[in-house]
Amino acid sequence: MRLPKKNARSILGRQKTDFKQGDLFAPVLGMKFNCIISNPPYIDPALKERLQKDISFEPAEALFAENNGTALIASIISGGKEHLEDTGVMIIEIGESMPAFVKKAGIEEGFDVSVMNDYGGLPRVAVFKML
Repeated sequence: MRLPKKNARSILGRQKTDFKQGDLFAPVLGMKFNCIISNPPYIDPALKERLQKDISFEPAEALFAENNGTALIASIISGGKEHLEDTGVMIIEIGESMPAFVKKAGIEEGFDVSVMNDYGGLPRVAVFKML
């Protein structure tokens, strides 16, 4: 937790920032937010050998997720509604092969879902709004 706290101080100054550590929504049970933003691991472990060498410094748990990379994204989508205000929005970075998956999963959970492209034109950001 040292690095996130250091980064927050450099960006926000002495403004109070509350950090919680745990598995997905576990540390914030019962809490609601206007916005939830996540950059979860979303790479299929089967693709490990095809990745760029410059990301090899990243720990595996920051990159790879089961179920073709969708496991954690699915958990965030299914738990997100419980933690969003009525006008809340959830934004998740996704893999380029995941738009159909996140749209289907989001709609099943009662979200309006849109996917935005990154600067390279690849679908990388899923936006979930409460219906």
